[in-house]
Parts: sequence; structure tokens; C-alpha cells
Amino acid sequence: MGDFLLNVVLSNVVIFIIMGIVLVMLTNWALRLREIPGYILGWLIGIFVIILLSVMSPSAEAVITDPMVSAPVELTFLGLIIPSFIGLVLGVSVLSLVRFGNNTPSRVGRAMTIAVLLTITLVSAYLLLQSALAGRLSIAIFLLTFGIGALIHYIVRRGTVDASSLRTRLPFRNDL
Repeated sequence: MGDFLLNVVLSNVVIFIIMGIVLVMLTNWALRLREIPGYILGWLIGIFVIILLSVMSPSAEAVITDPMVSAPVELTFLGLIIPSFIGLVLGVSVLSLVRFGNNTPSRVGRAMTIAVLLTITLVSAYLLLQSALAGRLSIAIFLLTFGIGALIHYIVRRGTVDASSLRTRLPFRNDL
């Protein structure tokens, strides 16, 4: 049952749908912020990294196997912990970058944030679609913990309120 679930969740169709949803969300966010240059920069960097990875990695030889029999996925403890730790740290740090970009009056931070998030999405989708099942599992663990780290940062930072926004939210003001 576990292998079947992994094969379904890490299938090309599911990866394409999830990454498409993420790309639509990033596109919507970039259009709302009117950060088209950052959006275009993210696409260009993402395409460049994909081409770079395509040229630098050797092409795998086609091995014909029985499609009904899948090899068991071997994942070691370090193979689980390393992508998890990196994903968690990057998730927290990228969302910190997003918050910094949104709070700054400079549009450079927001444009770079959109470019980085779009590049990460495009490259991870490419790597997921090009990898074998064990590689997909490691990348999926990284992306999952990336999202967990981003949500943890969002929840923790949501609890902190700065004094300037508190004054505007109070139902009464003492302007004497």
C-alpha cells in the first residue's frame, strides 16, 4: 500500500498539477504586486538553471523494465534528514525574505523574492520530473519541509504585532 501511495503521489500527473497550482499562485501574487520584472526574471533564471542542469547531467540510458513491477525505494536515515533539514531552513529563510520584501518600500526586495520563489518552483518541478522514484522522494521531502518551514515562520510571525499597526486597529484612540 505504501509503494502504491508513493507511486501515485510522485507520479508525473500529480507533480504537474501541484507545480501548476504553485505557478498560478505565484503568477497571481506577482500580478497583484505589479512585479512583472521580478516574475520575468524568475522565469529566465529558472529556464537558465534547467538548461544548465540538462547540459551538465549525463543522460541516463533507457532501461526497459516491467512497468507493473516497481523497485523498492531505499531511503536511508541521512537521505531523509538532510533534505528535511535543508528544506526546513530554506522554508523559514525564504519566508523571512518574503516578509522583508513586503515590508520594505523598495520594490527590489519584492521582485527578487518573486524571482527566487519562481526559480525554486521551476527547478524543483524539472528535477522531480527528471528523477527516478528515490530522487523524487528526496526532492518531495525537501519541498514538503520547505512548505512546513514557511508555514511555521508565518504562524510565529503572525503572532507578533508592531506598535504602529496596533494604534490603527484599536477601536478607540486617545489623541489628547
